Amino acid sequence: MAMLDELVAHLSSGGYHPRTSKHSDFQSLIIIRDLVNQCPLLAQRAAEGEIVAKLRHHQQVGHADWVIDIAIGTSVGSPDLTLANLGLEPIHFAPPVIIQIAIELKSIFTEHGKA
Repeated sequence: MAMLDELVAHLSSGGYHPRTSKHSDFQSLIIIRDLVNQCPLLAQRAAEGEIVAKLRHHQQVGHADWVIDIAIGTSVGSPDLTLANLGLEPIHFAPPVIIQIAIELKSIFTEHGKA
């Protein structure tokens, strides 16, 4: 199913609420799944536990705390959490040590008056 169709089905089944992160989390998981499925090198590194993914990753930059919507990067040790039931296996979810891919989901689900 195409990403747009999955997102429409998700919103149709659960409704939309402007004060929750579940919609952007769902979109993030689809993006991660598609990246792993479409990039053989990324899939190989994920399967070997070399890289991990993290939603809403906090990164210290100088004195600022940046929150990155999707961070994919080098793992420390062997991560033990998978989301097999969402079709994301073999990507593991843990904080990356070195971020290699950072994706920001802009305010597509935020009410403009409250952003």
